Amino acid sequence: VNTIRTMSRVSTVILLLVPFLALSIADSFLIGKKFELKWNGNELVLSHIESNVPSAHKQIPLWKTYKEYPFLLIGNASLSRPPISDGNYQLSEKIEYLSDRTTVDDVTPSENSNGCLITGRLLKAQIPVQQIASYQLKFSESESGQLEFTVDIIPNSDIFDTPPGSSLKNPRTFLTYACDADENFYGFGESFSFFNLKGRNVPILVSEQGVGRGEQPITDTLNSDVAQGVGGAWYTTYAPKPIYITNHNRTVMLSNSEVSFFNLTHTTAEDSFPRVQIELWSLHMSGRIMQSGSMLAAIESITEVTGRQKGLPEWTQQGAVVGLEGGTANVTAIVDRMRAAGVPMAGIWLQDWVGLQHSWDGDRLIWNWELNKDHYPGWAEMTAKWAADGTRVLTYMSPFFSDPSAYMNSTTAFRHNFFQEGVANGYFVQNANGSTYLMYSLSIKFAMLDLTNPAAVAWMKDIIVQQSVEEAGSSGWMCDFGEYLPFDAVLYSGESAASFHNRYPEEWGKLTRTALDEAAERRHRGNNKIHSSVPSSSNSSPLTLEPVNMPIDPADVMFFMRSAWTQSPRYAPVFWLGDQLVSWDSNDGLRSALTGALSSGLVGHAVTHSDIGGYTVETDLGADMYYVRTPELLQRWSEMGAFGFGLFRTHIGSSTTPLDAQVYDTPESMAHFARFASIFAQLAGYRKTLLAEASELGHPLIRHMCLHYGYDDAVWDLKEQYLVGTEMLVAPVLYEGATSVDVYFPRLSGSWVHIWSGKVVSSTNPSHGVTVTVPAEIGFPPVFYQQGSVMGEELRAFLVKQGYTDAYHWDTADSNGSSNSNMEDVEDVATGEPSTISDSKISYIAPLAVVLVILLGMVTIHVMRTLRAAKGTQGDRVGAGEEVSERLLHSTAHEEL
Repeated sequence: VNTIRTMSRVSTVILLLVPFLALSIADSFLIGKKFELKWNGNELVLSHIESNVPSAHKQIPLWKTYKEYPFLLIGNASLSRPPISDGNYQLSEKIEYLSDRTTVDDVTPSENSNGCLITGRLLKAQIPVQQIASYQLKFSESESGQLEFTVDIIPNSDIFDTPPGSSLKNPRTFLTYACDADENFYGFGESFSFFNLKGRNVPILVSEQGVGRGEQPITDTLNSDVAQGVGGAWYTTYAPKPIYITNHNRTVMLSNSEVSFFNLTHTTAEDSFPRVQIELWSLHMSGRIMQSGSMLAAIESITEVTGRQKGLPEWTQQGAVVGLEGGTANVTAIVDRMRAAGVPMAGIWLQDWVGLQHSWDGDRLIWNWELNKDHYPGWAEMTAKWAADGTRVLTYMSPFFSDPSAYMNSTTAFRHNFFQEGVANGYFVQNANGSTYLMYSLSIKFAMLDLTNPAAVAWMKDIIVQQSVEEAGSSGWMCDFGEYLPFDAVLYSGESAASFHNRYPEEWGKLTRTALDEAAERRHRGNNKIHSSVPSSSNSSPLTLEPVNMPIDPADVMFFMRSAWTQSPRYAPVFWLGDQLVSWDSNDGLRSALTGALSSGLVGHAVTHSDIGGYTVETDLGADMYYVRTPELLQRWSEMGAFGFGLFRTHIGSSTTPLDAQVYDTPESMAHFARFASIFAQLAGYRKTLLAEASELGHPLIRHMCLHYGYDDAVWDLKEQYLVGTEMLVAPVLYEGATSVDVYFPRLSGSWVHIWSGKVVSSTNPSHGVTVTVPAEIGFPPVFYQQGSVMGEELRAFLVKQGYTDAYHWDTADSNGSSNSNMEDVEDVATGEPSTISDSKISYIAPLAVVLVILLGMVTIHVMRTLRAAKGTQGDRVGAGEEVSERLLHSTAHEEL
């Protein structure tokens, strides 16, 4: 009877538990081998499963929703003006949320357990409740082990016009998910004003960055008095990316090319539900969510998707690429003067190879991509002489074409009119009327290449190879622009220009890369014949189709781009950071260039550089908006550019006013420039290693301190010093008139050698880092290398041999302003002089550590003796307990590791 009663009770309990057990099983779904989705009736939770040891599995929360907030919404927007006008960002929208509730009606795993489909409805709370749309949210594991997701919203055809959603003129998808209150957000492409974007609403729209970008009063003046967007704002950038990394090593990236916003304004502890909201200008969203073990691992995962830069030709690393203009006589005189001053020059960049037209906005290039032999007579002889001295020539290209016959006041006598040829053959983007869409860049009226037209792409490849590489003998060029595609343009492919706009620079880079690859292959086969261009209906001469001997190997040609999209690193060997003001500021000046390099390095721009000295000159807007390049700014920019950037390149600037300092102005300016061009060349071997690492793993040359010392909370807010690889720490002088820099050395980062003095700074304390005030007169930016680095020792020896260190003086007593540093006697690595800066607390930590080790040893011996005694009295039961303890210890050690 007792047995029957017991069985009855057990059966009752089982019957009561079956529904709950079934619900529990149904609400947990494995996605591939690395992810698990749980649905508890209120919240969706995605976890990343780590299984480094077979017996130890750890789930890391990756993505989750809030029951208090709908994770998916549909909206519609009204726009007060075009988002892009003549390349300028002027987006302004008003959002109407069409739904305010989200249901989860079904969660279905895929047959192979590699994915999971969630379906539901988007509702509007009213009487009766109205179904606005249905949705499908799918998670799946990619072949590379990354978590992919797609969102599809299907508007209710009973509410909206047929076909479904056609009356939604500007539909928006809003995806909202939880974040940690202490989570910070980095990346998003080239972010110039801020490194950490937490608390901001970040738009993702390729555009001109503007002049000022928040620096006042110039930004507001240009936006109001010239045109909206000309001044830009803190978020305007040539190279935005819908990708971020957090300090928790989480990554979210979109695959969409449509405009998006990442709203991070509710991500703090002050918010009841810290969350991220993505707004997308489409009803279809796709992307990836990743959890990595470190920031560097996150970069590897990102660049696995975006592609990685393939390195630079060795000639680019042997000295400066000097930007000049003005015709044969002017540039040859300057080159001769700089060579006599000892400036190592890898290349001379002549962006005015096409000639100049003179207008109300100054001297502008003629956007007709052929060598202007009137402006540069004797081009072949001039460039041959430079080549004999080991110096290449570089030119300039863009996908924009202007009509050279329209310029009455110019240096040109053109042989081809590519504008008329392109118009005649329909190679340019069209307007709604079916005619060429004409745009303006101040005085220049131009047309834009339609990159969706295969014939136009082939035509442009011919122009690039024949005109720049074959005729001009160019070894590289600035591959400019890409931001201007209007949203109302009509493309050959029928694609929406609004969706293609952000992709345009990516396709521009792809065209250029492909043109060079194809030319290199033809050269290898001994067949230099180019594509067959469609004959022009204008009076210009068609491109010759005869095979020619290429003076330059296309495989040895490089180009540099400013505008970019997600896949651009796959094509562009090096980026440049655009058109900074000739200023020091953090919105559009010297400091902004460094922030842009650090942020873009997190999302694929491993190799980048900037115009040394800045670009934009302003002299006509009033005394409070007067910007000319000073000798000091030019020198400090050169100092930063020598360490870690992919190219060491100058630009004469947007104006040739004599007030604008140039590197070739005086013997003193040339001597300073020669010093840092030589240092850049000296570091070529180290950069070669880093370029290979960038190509293989996507790691940037210039690295934020958090990539290697993220365990030190103090480094996350640093954006005025950086690492070059792992062996060099650079703290450039970024403020006018500054003669010293406070440099932070992270805790447990080891010993660092100062390249100018040989002094050693040690930071070995586990609890805090070391801050040292380093003297930094012009010519001596604070740069350190890890003690023992072969690269560093070779650089230090080079500086001493060249006499570059002779004028430097660092009185170590001046460095004691920091509470974290003092002087100890350690031999100087180069001179044998006792001079090292170390952590003051190390002197007593070492003996204290010895005492602690002895005490721990004594306690361990006592515990072992006690366990042996206990084992002798308790026998096998203790043995089983030891086995359990061993497993627990193993698990604990794994977690700690």
